[in-house]
Amino acid sequence: MWNSIGAKLWLGYLSILAILLAVGGASYVGTVKLAETAQLVTHTLDLQNSLKELLNAVDDTQSGQRGYVITGDESALEQYQSGAARIDGALREIRTQVAGSTEQQRRTERLGPAAAARLAYSREIIELRQKKGFEAARREIATKRGAKLIGDMLEIVKEMEAHEVAELKRREEEAAQAAALAVRTIAIGVLLAAALVVGAGVFLTRHIARPLRQVTEVADRITDGDLSISLAAGGREDEVGALMKSFAAMAGSLKQMAAVAEQVADGNLTVVASPKSPQDVLGNALSAMVANLRRMTQEIRDGIDVLAASSRKARSARWRSRRTGASR
Repeated sequence: MWNSIGAKLWLGYLSILAILLAVGGASYVGTVKLAETAQLVTHTLDLQNSLKELLNAVDDTQSGQRGYVITGDESALEQYQSGAARIDGALREIRTQVAGSTEQQRRTERLGPAAAARLAYSREIIELRQKKGFEAARREIATKRGAKLIGDMLEIVKEMEAHEVAELKRREEEAAQAAALAVRTIAIGVLLAAALVVGAGVFLTRHIARPLRQVTEVADRITDGDLSISLAAGGREDEVGALMKSFAAMAGSLKQMAAVAEQVADGNLTVVASPKSPQDVLGNALSAMVANLRRMTQEIRDGIDVLAASSRKARSARWRSRRTGASR
């Protein structure tokens, strides 16, 4: 099966198709990795913005609390109230953004209570200022409990940012590796495809074009009546080999017919012309010609024998007639 030219060509085509699929697969993987990295960059930036918004909101509550403690002016609480309202929105946004990461979700579960504790502390300071005055609020602030609460929040935020940066770096490395693999695969694939194309050209030239040229030259020589040709298949078992064997067999058959015709021309009518098949027009015609020549030769011989016999009878009759006349 694999000795046929068609099978070899299909093998070449399938090899090129496999290379193209490998190149396409590597390119696809690289493109997907790059797209995932781009999405992760966007996700990281969005999460960083949400964390920054949360910290800004907490900072606004601190600023409002501090302004109210110092001045006692109720209008300073507007900044506190604005910041408190934004904290819930920022936390909701953060929870949505970390939905795909178990580690980040656990950090967010710690971040929410930390933010709530810092907000409750600011509310406690404001109530102290309202009920017990500036000095009571100042003493509470001096305990640094608020600084510790904001420190706990900052630690969680830093952990979340560090996780995002590490994940982003990992994805960037994967994308770089995928891109490098795609480049190598494309380069090697192009080289292999070019080699296969060149190999296919060499194969077609050596195994198809050149043998067909030889067969054409033999056919031209046979057309010119030259039967002194030699065509060897060279052990080939494919279609071209079968064609060369068929031409060699045809040339051999024509040589046999020519040899028979030469013997007939030399007067040898005992030669036997054996047709290859009932469809062998030349063989059947030559066999019929030899048979007709034999028949005609035999008829001529028979005619000659008849004439010879008649001539002998005529001479005998003349001889008897002469003897009879002499005796009288």
